[in-house]
Amino acid sequence: YGSLGRMQNSDLIAFLKPFTSQFSAPDRVELIDVTGQVTDIKADGHRLCLRLNLSAGLFRGRLETRPHSFDMATASIEMVRVPDGKRVPVGPWDLDHIHNVMAMPMVRTYVNGRLKGGLWFSMPGPEEIAEGRLTADFGFEAQEGDNELVLELIERDRTRMDWSKLAYLELREDDRSPVPLEPTSAAHPRIFLSPHEVEQVRERWEGTTEFEELRKRLLTEELVFLTDNSQGTLDLACLFYAITGDAVIGSRAKARILELVHAPTWSGRPDPLLMGGENDRGISLRLYLTALGWDYLQPLLNDLERSAMLTKAEEYIGKMYDFTLLQRGYMGCPAIDPHSLGAWNGTAIACMAFFDELAIARRALPFFHGLFGESLKLFPDSGK
Repeated sequence: YGSLGRMQNSDLIAFLKPFTSQFSAPDRVELIDVTGQVTDIKADGHRLCLRLNLSAGLFRGRLETRPHSFDMATASIEMVRVPDGKRVPVGPWDLDHIHNVMAMPMVRTYVNGRLKGGLWFSMPGPEEIAEGRLTADFGFEAQEGDNELVLELIERDRTRMDWSKLAYLELREDDRSPVPLEPTSAAHPRIFLSPHEVEQVRERWEGTTEFEELRKRLLTEELVFLTDNSQGTLDLACLFYAITGDAVIGSRAKARILELVHAPTWSGRPDPLLMGGENDRGISLRLYLTALGWDYLQPLLNDLERSAMLTKAEEYIGKMYDFTLLQRGYMGCPAIDPHSLGAWNGTAIACMAFFDELAIARRALPFFHGLFGESLKLFPDSGK
């Protein structure tokens, strides 16, 4: 059993548990690392700071609170019950859609001084609800040598949650590691079709009734994003230019892409840490469209426009990578739900388009490719 335990925990980096000593104080949380690999621990009620000496790579963490340490009623929302019309608490919820805040506690997470995003506790199941305890799974990327990990409860959650309620926190080496992933060709376009396919597609469609009708639409109608209510025409306009070289349609597409690139933020919510803020399909869609603009519209772009596109793509590929890695139990694990798949899709396509120019694209692409590959195994064999 001893050797089996060592094998099972060969990836264990740290295992922290709270304890009480003669130095304990109301404004301080005492934690001990039973593995001895943490070089420094500083904790109070809302902020936990760990210093570790690590090899460069991916790591994962899990934390759990003590039983009966969290009031699930604080994550409920009052709703009107039918048919008696009484207001009753319903929940718990993960996101409070009425007040636009997380219903589960949320933790600002910093790695080596950089904010990686808002980590929220997992949606509790029946057992956790009955026992009044919470869990959270997260991931982060370490540099070689000294690293600092900071978990800081956001202000609104400090009255209902603090680190003295922690049962344990463990850190392990991630069971995933990046592998090289290179494009098969340095030529563009590389999204959806290759240069030698452009002429074939043009010969097949040019002059047909459907193609000319599409040309008229792209010349006259507003170029819109792909949404739940629209198939989108902006990506079609980019593709149409790549196939035909129609400068008018290409210029219309470029104007819309640059409008997107120069927007002050791509976040759809006031709090950038929220699910649906800096982390969802809306941002992925904007990355996807910017990627098509970069891949298809190069002859129409000047240096200032290229610089603006690179800056925006670098910012949001980085945010999507950080968030997906951080939210290991939500976005950073294999899944078949459209929220995760949609978010990964646009980001991965942007990584392909900007692979040569952006280091973050080269680092993130294998990660998202791996998530897609593992997720394919979850779909039923029937294809339904």
